[in-house]
Amino acid sequence: MMTLAAASENNWWIPLVGVVIGGLITIISNFAATWWTDRLKRATERQQLAGAICGELKGILSLVEHRKIASILRRSCEVSLGTRKLQYLSFSIRQNYFEVFEKNVHRIGCLPPSVAADVSEVYVFMKGAAEDLKTMEEGSPLAWDFDLGYMFLAGALQTIEIVEAKGRALIPKLEREASRTIWQELEGSI
Repeated sequence: MMTLAAASENNWWIPLVGVVIGGLITIISNFAATWWTDRLKRATERQQLAGAICGELKGILSLVEHRKIASILRRSCEVSLGTRKLQYLSFSIRQNYFEVFEKNVHRIGCLPPSVAADVSEVYVFMKGAAEDLKTMEEGSPLAWDFDLGYMFLAGALQTIEIVEAKGRALIPKLEREASRTIWQELEGSI
């Protein structure tokens, strides 16, 4: 029959296994907590950025529509072509309407790649449209040859129309990202 002392000597490894298992549980728990916190932070950042850019984009598109910029440019093209004399109204741009995008462009990687690409494309077109409107306000096209000035005016109209179409198509994608929860994000990655 085995004595208590002999049994203790044969089971020396039991406390060691407990320590190893406890250490593994601690390591796994720390890893899981860090991973979860990082995912939660990235999901929150994605939601905030998508919501802010969506709001700015909606505001810009509403302003373009309210001011009837495309309609006025379209009419200017028709009148200019009919008279063979370049005529247009100019629109003054005194504010930076791209502030949210410009202050957050370094965070665009938190959006899904296709949405980030669409955001960048829309903002490039919007900045191009703003440049066209500034050029028109300066009056430069009026000094150009009619055909060149008319091509510029028609191109400015086309740029505004592209901004409106691409911007409207982007808004639902941004709204989806702004409302997508971390649980939905995790479902998509599993």
